Amino acid sequence: MHAPPRCPGAAGILLLAAVLLVGCASGEKDEDAAAAAREAAAIAEDSMSAGELVDLKYIIARSKSHSLRYRIDWQHASSGYPIKDFVQTGDSVFTLDTANNLTRFRHAEGDRVWRRAVANPVVRIFGITYVEERNRVFLMTGSEVLELDAETGALVTKQKLSQVANTAPVLFGSMLVYGSRSGQVVWHSYELATIWRAYQVAPSIQVAPVTSDGFIVAVGSDGRIMNLNGKRATQVWRRRALSSIVADPAIGDGVVYVASNDQHLRAYDLRQSRSPLWEYLTESPLTEAPTLIGDHVYQFVPTEGLVCLEAQPLDSPGGRVVWRNPECTGNVLTRLGDELITWDAERQLAAVVDVRTGSTADTLHLPRVADASATDVLAGNIYLIGVDGRFLRLVKRN
Repeated sequence: MHAPPRCPGAAGILLLAAVLLVGCASGEKDEDAAAAAREAAAIAEDSMSAGELVDLKYIIARSKSHSLRYRIDWQHASSGYPIKDFVQTGDSVFTLDTANNLTRFRHAEGDRVWRRAVANPVVRIFGITYVEERNRVFLMTGSEVLELDAETGALVTKQKLSQVANTAPVLFGSMLVYGSRSGQVVWHSYELATIWRAYQVAPSIQVAPVTSDGFIVAVGSDGRIMNLNGKRATQVWRRRALSSIVADPAIGDGVVYVASNDQHLRAYDLRQSRSPLWEYLTESPLTEAPTLIGDHVYQFVPTEGLVCLEAQPLDSPGGRVVWRNPECTGNVLTRLGDELITWDAERQLAAVVDVRTGSTADTLHLPRVADASATDVLAGNIYLIGVDGRFLRLVKRN
């Protein structure tokens, strides 16, 4: 059952309003209003408990993080612009804001290493790739790859792309493999700064490729699904959904799972060119990515809620549903013990779901959080992006 959103106390509301008034006041005409706001803020602070004052400093209250079975590790202030992308890799976290400022943090301590303006704010950057053994960060724009020194953030070189990029790249050996605007999967060698191979998949590719066990799977905007041998850039098999595909596939354990607007979630064997292992027909088009965790795959269906299916059922061409939770409107971030943590960005709702029965143990409204992501589907750390650009890390409680 959904828990009602928890509202701040009157003192908290007064303090927040006062802070906003102070921030907005400017010029002589606003001096009186600013002074009144400062006085109101001081009164509000005096009436709040120490715990409430601490909670206001973070984008999630400590009590709510504990309800998620996590605790606050560290938080960084906003750069002044909302964060639009981030990745944790190796010992670091990289964030990219809407002004194209790239920031590197040490994820364990939360220390900021550097912040650099890497491109004009109007330039679209598709992905952040950190190659730890080379101590380099690669950023892909539509026409080039920016190579940065990971130690300082300084620009080392710009590599020209032979095909206009339309997706974030996936790292495959020394290659950045991406989907192009012309519908090709392109292997770009960051060592040689040039194209190695390309393979035509569809008229256009808008979803980033995924890779596992030496295979690269790409989906076209028209519903085509192509499985490629990553080392040879040759086709293993191809299939086609009945409508467009806008969600990222999930891949692992020799199977790729593809959600389509034709209302199907399908599972394909990576090694064998045969029909889907199974295809589950839903009641509505699928625009959210499936999540694979162990023996189960989780799919949010707008008219069914969160659905749990067996990942590789025997003799079940229509798939095998384990449970449905119509109350849960989010995607699975990670599994912690016998519970799933889910996140619905549109409604700003996090939930705790029993992995065995699918019942909702807790639902939390997080009005200061714009988005959430986990570093791993099994007991991963969770990163929260604040609506004001703050960046916070949650780690599991001992």
